[in-house]
Amino acid sequence: MEHARTEPQVDLREYIRILRSRKWSIGLVTAVVLLSALFFSFRQTPLYTSESRVLVLPAGPSSQILQPNLDTERGVADSTAVASIVKTNLNLPGSPDSLLGALSVSVETNTNILDVAYTDPSPARAQQLAAGFANAYLEYKRASSWPRSNSSSGTRPAPAGRAR
Repeated sequence: MEHARTEPQVDLREYIRILRSRKWSIGLVTAVVLLSALFFSFRQTPLYTSESRVLVLPAGPSSQILQPNLDTERGVADSTAVASIVKTNLNLPGSPDSLLGALSVSVETNTNILDVAYTDPSPARAQQLAAGFANAYLEYKRASSWPRSNSSSGTRPAPAGRAR
């Protein structure tokens, strides 16, 4: 014996009738949400990110070339020591630590390239600081490792040749 269930039949006309009777409420809620989203998005300060790339080459005597540890190099690039060089080179006010908040340094997968990115409300300042950090990293590495006499390890950074 089969038991037949009786389910209420869904009538499309009933849904349309409900939507028509509530059209002003639906329209008002939609308009408020849309206007709120537009208001808050236009009030938001635009941020610009500029990126520089640095190629980190292995260094050492030709018989013992060691690959650089790029995680260490990334840590050096976003260090307070490099930020101090940037602050000095660009004559910036404030502490070097205040420059590090908008800095991002990453390693491109399967390469010896560091991506140095800086985000700022001013596109010119973002570009200046991204290039400034890349150059300061190179300056720091040159000062700390070159010239090295009778050295068997170290890395030799080189600019990757492009800033975005």
